[in-house]
Order: sequence, then C-alpha cells, then structure tokens
Amino acid sequence: MLSAGELPIGRAQENNTATPEQRQAMEYEIKAVYLYNFLQFAAWPEAEKDTGTKPDAAQNPAPDSEKKEKDTDALKKNTICIGILGQDLFGESFNEVEEKVIPSLKKKLVIKRFGPYDSKVDITRCHLLFISSSEEKNLKPILAQVKDAPILTVADTAGFIETGGMINLIMKKNKVRWEINLTPVRRAGLRLDSQLIRNAVRVVEIPELSDKETSQGPAHHYSKDNRVTVVSVRGGP
Repeated sequence: MLSAGELPIGRAQENNTATPEQRQAMEYEIKAVYLYNFLQFAAWPEAEKDTGTKPDAAQNPAPDSEKKEKDTDALKKNTICIGILGQDLFGESFNEVEEKVIPSLKKKLVIKRFGPYDSKVDITRCHLLFISSSEEKNLKPILAQVKDAPILTVADTAGFIETGGMINLIMKKNKVRWEINLTPVRRAGLRLDSQLIRNAVRVVEIPELSDKETSQGPAHHYSKDNRVTVVSVRGGP
C-alpha cells in the first residue's frame, strides 16, 4: 500500500548521486503520491462538503462575495480538493493528475495553492489541507481556523500531531512514512481506512486541552506525552 513505485504518480527512486535539490524534489514527489492516496483512504461527511457550507450556514447567510466563491470548482460535488498552505515544494508533482478524475472516487482533483498563511484567507475550502513546514510558527492559528471543519490536515513538521494535526509525514530509514492523531480526525467527523491506520508508524489519541489548561500551559492544543494514548507503534520499514 502507498508505495511510490506502484501509484499513479511519482516514480522517484533513491539516488545516491543526487544533489540536495534533486533529493528534495524526489522527496516531495513521493509526498505528493501520499497526499493523492490519502484522499482515497479517507471519508468526508459529504452532506457538508457537497454544498461547501457548515450546518449553521442557513441561519448565517454568506455575503455575496463568498457566495460567488462557492461557485468555484474547489468544493463542487464532482471535485475533491487538496489545499497547499505555505511554501509549495511540490513543483510539477501533481501535473499528471491535477484537473483529472480520480478513478476510485469518480471526482476531479483540484489543487488550490493558498500561498503564505493569511488569517483573512479562507483556508477551509478544501478537503485535504497540506501545511508546509514554512508555516511552523503559524500552526496554532492555522489549526484553530480549521478546527472541527471536515478537513484532513497533513504536514511534514515535527510535533504536528501533538499540536492538533491529523497526519504528519516523517522520514524513517530514508523513506517517507506517516503518523496519525485520531482525536482531531474523529472530532472533525472524518473516517480513515483501517489500512491507512494499520500502516502508520505511530497512531495516537491525544486528548484536547481545555481552554483553562491551554491558557496555563505551552501554546499547544493538545496535552503533553504523559496523557497520550498510544494506539500503535509500527517498527517496520
């Protein structure tokens, strides 16, 4: 499962003579493969995502400018959207599949590049949000903005799942692997395929801090390790 050599995009191979720039390009080509496939191993509450609205939208109508935005491709029924927040290191990795239908989902893939984090920009208009490591200092406000929204949050930053993120891509034995925090996944109403969970190198359930605990402790949404429930740790390749 999720092997770069077997998937629709990404044929990056280990190359000991590659330059640092080439290695980075290959790394992000593989990460693009994982993002593409995470879409196929996750399930969203379609009633909300099909309309691009939250449950209370009827009581709080959006301004005209926002209504026009809802007419874009990003959240139409026949599309599924990956948002990239921060520095985009993927290069041309998505070229083969962008704007094309994912056969297993029968939906067209849309890539939305938000650029550097701006609190005024609506970053909830996607199904999967990849938060670049360039936004590490902004993780707290970013995750607060998408909290409880049906968005699969993914990053490649140390401590991401401890801060409240869902999936973090990590390097293990020179391979890209992933770790999962199930707490925000469940809170957002998302479901992850058991195969995705089973193949993660680490799966945890980190209880969310209360507002009082957050104000008294470090700038994290989630508790320290002594309160973490470790679901599984995989020591394989």
